[in-house]
Amino acid sequence: MLFRSYTIVLSSLSAYAIGPRLVKDAPYDPIKDFTAIGGVAIAPTILTVNASLPLQSVKDVIAYARANPGKLSYGSSGIGSVGHISGEVLRTSTGLELVHVPYKTAAQAYPDMISGTVSMVFDALPSAIQHVRSGKARPIAMMSDRRASILPEVPTFSEAGFPQATLRLWVGLHGPANLPATVVQRLNETLQRALSTAELKERFAAAGADPYPTTPQQLAELTRGDVDRLGKMMAASGIKGE
Repeated sequence: MLFRSYTIVLSSLSAYAIGPRLVKDAPYDPIKDFTAIGGVAIAPTILTVNASLPLQSVKDVIAYARANPGKLSYGSSGIGSVGHISGEVLRTSTGLELVHVPYKTAAQAYPDMISGTVSMVFDALPSAIQHVRSGKARPIAMMSDRRASILPEVPTFSEAGFPQATLRLWVGLHGPANLPATVVQRLNETLQRALSTAELKERFAAAGADPYPTTPQQLAELTRGDVDRLGKMMAASGIKGE
């Protein structure tokens, strides 16, 4: 019996919807060159603020920013990073004037936020959680379509009345273009079984993520939607690679 091997890739929002927009003549098309297999995990982006600021909620942040145009700044891990894109999603969906302060890494932004040099930080929950737990960074909201199991008390922007301020930081599995449907289905079924195990759920939770099982069709639609939406927003905002 002959067996055919396929290469599959651990895909992500960053690599598929953001990365190609930052590279001139990217060598791959995130839609045409891949076949969606299924979602793996979701790790929300979280907005945290300097704990000394009188900001306790999304409504507080919005009200303060509107009353003080250009005075709220946010740090991120650089131009085109998930943190930067998160800030732009909030800015473009609310019309706020926010000042972006890019760092080489998100870790470098936290000391400045804690000292008051910058007001806020947008970051992926797995790297933000230690600062939240220390009490030095006040969590405001998740930029996701669901709350995170590791911080269930922190609401989403949508729950606060801003459904357009949503950015799902997903990780999935993709294979090469034109992957046979039977292979896709078998891989998806195997992935679904793995994601349902208690051990994997615990490992994800410890890292600030949650399982994100989807059908191949759901991941394909999610990928297309994010590529289109974020592509238009990045073009309108003039976000380009450095």
